[in-house]
Parts: sequence; C-alpha cells; structure tokens
Amino acid sequence: AEAKEGNADKLGRYIRFHLLKCRPPGYECQQSHGQWMLAFHTLESAISFGVIIVQKLEQAPINVKVGIQHGKFTCQGPHKVTGRADYFGPVVNRAARIASSAEFGQVLVGVPDDVKDVFEFPSSEQFQLNYIRCQKFKGMSMNTTLYAASKKNK
Repeated sequence: AEAKEGNADKLGRYIRFHLLKCRPPGYECQQSHGQWMLAFHTLESAISFGVIIVQKLEQAPINVKVGIQHGKFTCQGPHKVTGRADYFGPVVNRAARIASSAEFGQVLVGVPDDVKDVFEFPSSEQFQLNYIRCQKFKGMSMNTTLYAASKKNK
C-alpha cells in the first residue's frame, strides 16, 4: 500500500487497525516513506484487505494504491530497524513494481506468466478481478498479467 505525501501517519493508523480485524490477521512487515509491505495468509485475504482499504479511504479523503503479488518468498529475516519479519525475493520485488504501476484508488493483482496457466483465482462474494494488461517489469525475467480488483456490485 502506498499513500500520497502528507497522509502516511493517518494511513498507518488505519492500516494497523484493519490488519487486526482480518481473520486471520494481516501482518505489517515494514513501512517506509508512506509505503507499507504487508503479508497475508491467503491471496483472497490480501485482495479483500486492499479493496476495503481503498474503498474506505476514498471517503477520508486519503489516496492510496495497492499492488498484490502471490507467491513464496526466497528468504526471511528480521528487519534491521524494527526487528519484525522481513521477506525477500522476486515475489517482493514484483509486488513493489505492481504497486508502483497502480493508479491512486486502484488495487492491482499480478500473476507472472510462469504460473498463469495453473493459477487459481480466488472466488469471493466481496470482490471481482478484471484483466487490465500484460506488463514486463524492470528486473523481472517474465511478463506479469495485471488484474484490477474491485468491490462486487450486489
């Protein structure tokens, strides 16, 4: 998640409050300059969290954008400053690039080309995924297909 300048403290409080409301709770790995790296047990939880945060903060008004990548991290260790779990690997790098390519008010979910044929999209009554584009990110060896997540209309 990333906030526009000046809203980082408000967004931080809001993110921490809503991470605890998730079942199971989400996890704040680190925060730096208005950007957060969060971890969730499932892709569905991450997408639901992103959609809820964007929707709720539109009324604040705090502008936020979210990039989500599902996958296994290469290694984990304590963050140098906070001591919290910090994750490393291509999945983390790709998530950061996905977030950077999102517009404010948008939740983007990336699926790398090497898994798109076997990737199981989460089904949810809370959100829907719509194809946006296929993109090659700097430093990534393969394309990533991007989907926009949004609240389902009932």
